[in-house]
Amino acid sequence: IERLTREVSVPTWESFVEPLDEIDDRLSRAWSPVGHLNGVLNSDALRAAQRRGREKRSPDEESKRTEKVEARKTKAVDLAAATFADLIAVRGDGERVWASVLKEVIKRRNPGFNETYFGFRTFGNLLEEAASRGLLAVGRDEKSGTFVTRAQPGPAEAEAAAGDSATAAAVDLPET
Repeated sequence: IERLTREVSVPTWESFVEPLDEIDDRLSRAWSPVGHLNGVLNSDALRAAQRRGREKRSPDEESKRTEKVEARKTKAVDLAAATFADLIAVRGDGERVWASVLKEVIKRRNPGFNETYFGFRTFGNLLEEAASRGLLAVGRDEKSGTFVTRAQPGPAEAEAAAGDSATAAAVDLPET
């Protein structure tokens, strides 16, 4: 195209369009076999045969792979929980932290952070996992989006804490 625009001062059908048409024909002829092979060989049956032919992981390999994925997930959850704790320490204990803010702070600390590397499809999935482990609590505000707060202690933890405080109160009472 550059050559044609340099050589032809006043483009005409014969001097400009016909040479482009010739180039287009040559490209079509060159790519025609590729299109044919894709049409012939790209089928569900071929893909199924390829899948069957792949070697499956041994139970040992699968267990090692699962351990690596779980270790990555734990690392990401711990990173989110630690970053949240640092944000709360700076901002104050009673504040909510928006999930988007938490993710931005994590990315500032770790520029290469990507939740998919750690085995989560979305950052929200990572936060849900942290919540299921009792490290954070996740809520939703229709207007502003997802927020993160401190996890509330579960019933067993609340009873243990209440039992500890009752014991402490009993020990602190003066004797009569």
